[in-house]
Amino acid sequence: MRAVARLSAIGLALAASAVVVQPAMADEPGGVVTGSAWFDDNGDGLRQPGEAPRAGYTFLIPGLYRAATTDANGNYRFEDVPAGTYVVTMFARQYETVFTKSGGDSDFDQNTLDTEKFTLAPGGQAGPYDAGFVPGRFDTAVDRVDAPRFMHVGDEVDVEVTYRNKGNQPTPLHGHATLPEGLTPLSANAPVWHVDGQRVSLSSVYQADTYIGESVTYTIKARVDGPIRRGEIVVTAETLGAPDVNLDNNVKKLKVWAF
Repeated sequence: MRAVARLSAIGLALAASAVVVQPAMADEPGGVVTGSAWFDDNGDGLRQPGEAPRAGYTFLIPGLYRAATTDANGNYRFEDVPAGTYVVTMFARQYETVFTKSGGDSDFDQNTLDTEKFTLAPGGQAGPYDAGFVPGRFDTAVDRVDAPRFMHVGDEVDVEVTYRNKGNQPTPLHGHATLPEGLTPLSANAPVWHVDGQRVSLSSVYQADTYIGESVTYTIKARVDGPIRRGEIVVTAETLGAPDVNLDNNVKKLKVWAF
């Protein structure tokens, strides 16, 4: 499927509500915010000797619209920052590499892409706010398919489809459900959905990304228009932005009958 650009990280970064900036007095000295980026080879969230710095990664302080890019040693630095309460975030979503797990030496949340809020005093210094990176991994799974196994002609039924984000970065969850002949799809409650014959497209694109480990459930309304003998509901999951690393969990099927 054609990759669709996602700018959710930029949206988070630029949203005024993401940060509370307390204006500095004209004569107050500006402060400094520092940090660094490195590649976390073993993905443990800790920086070991030999794990290489990452150059050319750009960070942003929301509300100031000011960016800083890591140098050859992986270091970034914001100068003349007014006193206030801030976070540091990524300037734009990276698909090839993503934040490693936080709680060790990496100060960035894998889902929000931000540091925790911090308060900078006039002329003060904050940080370092360090960022470990690991290879990005998209893994959208079909967790569950549920519908009445035995139906009657004329019934209107619900087909429930659950997708789960099993990758290591927030992402939209979406895919398709194909219903057997005799079970006609009518509508769905996904943020974005489309019916084409027996095939229903389901997606959370244009909504907030689903966090790591979280799931979404969509309900398809369908009508039993004819008898079904050992029909199959086939549900597939797809990814946006990069290939899925685990195709084994991308399809689930459910046998149904109607009389």
